[in-house]
Amino acid sequence: MRVADVRIPQAGPCSASRRAPSLVTRHSSLVTRMSEAKALMTAWTHVAPDREEEFNAWYDREHLPRLATVPGVLRARRYNRVSGPGPQYLTAYELTGAEVWESPAAHQARKTPWTEKMRSLFRNTRRSMCKLILPAVHRRQNQ
Repeated sequence: MRVADVRIPQAGPCSASRRAPSLVTRHSSLVTRMSEAKALMTAWTHVAPDREEEFNAWYDREHLPRLATVPGVLRARRYNRVSGPGPQYLTAYELTGAEVWESPAAHQARKTPWTEKMRSLFRNTRRSMCKLILPAVHRRQNQ
């Protein structure tokens, strides 16, 4: 399974790092930032197998790093479907609020020639904006 995880530092320019989920840092400031996510933007899509290499390069090198600079974007993660029907790729953006996605900064981050090229290759795309209805529930350490 392919997973990309872009974390946003507390302050300063975007110096996003990529980590596999098994390497999640249990740092109190990170937990606090993630708990600020009041909205989740999801995008499912599929691309032709012969375009996947460029698609993944675009997402990893341009798209996620640019969106990570948008104020209010807390984290972006990518997943590759391993079972069941539907599009091959899922991207989930944790946001401070639904309005972040339509902000001028978010529009600017999504406006590049490479983005336009890649969007023309998307198939069976589904996008959804979701609002948090219950804070995170965590497993207890002693279990």
